[in-house]
Amino acid sequence: MGRTLTDYLTELRMEKAKMLLSRTDLPVADIPEYIGINSREYFSALFKKRVGQSPAAFRQSREMSVR
Repeated sequence: MGRTLTDYLTELRMEKAKMLLSRTDLPVADIPEYIGINSREYFSALFKKRVGQSPAAFRQSREMSVR
């Protein structure tokens, strides 16, 4: 597959986080627990690194595109 198990799991977690941010009203602070990350700060930093924006900004951009 050309990547580590950790990279694969992180990718799956970020996809799940994006789905939860886009399709639910769960508080951003609760998303890490749903995807198996123990730290809110780590989740925010990882999400921003992988997706290019913070979880809150991602949610807001999705809400704006739906309107």
